[in-house]
Amino acid sequence: MGNLVMTPHNELTLFLERLNRFGVTQADFERVRLYSDQAKEVAEAMIRGRTTTLKRAKEIMEKGLVTPQQVVGHLGVRYSAAQLSGFETIPLSEGKLRKSAGKYILFPGAPRSIWEIRERMPEAFEKITDPWVERQDFFRSKKVDPRWYLIRTDTIPRSRGKIYSTQVRSIGKGNVMPWACEVVYLIVLYRMITKKHLFDDGRYVRCADVLPVTVKEVGDKRVTHACVFNKSGRISFMPFVESANLDYIGVTDSWRPKN
Repeated sequence: MGNLVMTPHNELTLFLERLNRFGVTQADFERVRLYSDQAKEVAEAMIRGRTTTLKRAKEIMEKGLVTPQQVVGHLGVRYSAAQLSGFETIPLSEGKLRKSAGKYILFPGAPRSIWEIRERMPEAFEKITDPWVERQDFFRSKKVDPRWYLIRTDTIPRSRGKIYSTQVRSIGKGNVMPWACEVVYLIVLYRMITKKHLFDDGRYVRCADVLPVTVKEVGDKRVTHACVFNKSGRISFMPFVESANLDYIGVTDSWRPKN
């Protein structure tokens, strides 16, 4: 039945008082309680305020939206009928999309690891000379989820040249730091579709992936994150400790559903 039935009595009372102020009567409440079609109509109206149809999202995001059909065509993904049907609704409000237009890309994910993405488009990657990369979970096994993503197309300006803890505070409210596979997936997919290169500004994108290794390059055993670098259409990877505050390291941010 979900968590709604666990709502404390005092919160339900406040909710009913608010409805009362907007003209909802006892008779309205009884209709919703007694008739399922009335309850469904009210539920759909409440949900509609925090979702957007794919058609409407295209109008808002314009070239900043990638469709499921484009993912199928370029990455060779096979979505189920249920997944394609689910992609027809974006679990984000129109207001959120309007604020994101021009700065973020809205796209459907697919279960692909960086290893698999490289197999699909090897020319998008630098040749790996240090085997530490291919041994890491972020490269071999971590996969993108089959859901809608909304990821910023560059590093957040105020995050550049800061230590990890400060960079995290620059991430937008309600957003998170994306995984490396998500950033790579977006870079490669967007390149396939538009021939344009995202994050091609000479900066590393620090990602959420924590590496369980001692980084010999910096001689540091402290917490280390995988960082993605895309220069002139070639993706490479570098580990940086959380204390690294170099100007060429920044973070981006991504919307992620709460459940």
